[in-house]
Amino acid sequence: VSTQSTGSEVTEQGLSEYGSEFPVINNEFMGRLSNFIYYAARVEDCDDLEFNAVIKYNVKTGDQIVKNLGKHRRGGEFVYVPKSDSAEDDGYLIGFVFDETKNNSEVVILSAVNLEVSCRIALPQRVPYGFHGGWLTREQLNNQRSS
Repeated sequence: VSTQSTGSEVTEQGLSEYGSEFPVINNEFMGRLSNFIYYAARVEDCDDLEFNAVIKYNVKTGDQIVKNLGKHRRGGEFVYVPKSDSAEDDGYLIGFVFDETKNNSEVVILSAVNLEVSCRIALPQRVPYGFHGGWLTREQLNNQRSS
């Protein structure tokens, strides 16, 4: 898209060589310039509709961190949970991961800084793919209730 009045041009480009879906950012930066995008990706031997990794993409530099969820482990949408009054990427990513060999699911919490696992919580049964979520602070939840 080209705009003649300003002489500027808008172009489209891929962010990654991997198939991906469910992009998220720190919602505190919604509508403002955001430096980091997080998304589910297919990085190796994975069906078209399954995701076996999470990627952190730096919009300014193009650098990315790829967190493989493990052999026969599949995830979906991760939600971003910021720490209070912190840097844009100082928070957590929380999502469900299904282990195909064990036939069970976990809640996996990753550091948004480096995608290292902060916590894993085993669940008593499988959580189906496609389960979406969001994160609200107690104050945001209370404001929703009073509206």
